[in-house]
Amino acid sequence: MGGSLADQITYGYARLQRAVDELLASHARLLEQNAAQAAALEEGAKQVEALEAAARGQEQRREEAQQRIDRLVESLDELDSRLERAEESQPAAAAASARGTAL
Repeated sequence: MGGSLADQITYGYARLQRAVDELLASHARLLEQNAAQAAALEEGAKQVEALEAAARGQEQRREEAQQRIDRLVESLDELDSRLERAEESQPAAAAASARGTAL
């Protein structure tokens, strides 16, 4: 660079200005990318929250169904027990009835 001092200063200033312009453009792109990623992250968080709420609802329904099944099983056990007692008392009642008619 054999130009005058003014030419060298102008050239140096132009290089500096180009570098600053490139940095500003790069900064603007990064800000846009950051905003887009923040929006995507927020949307993902909303989806996770919705899925967690749905999972809690499903868990509640599962627990309610399990309680209904438990009550049904208890009812069936009670009915089975009653049926067994009734079957056990029928032969004794039939024998007593038979003794009564034989007399």
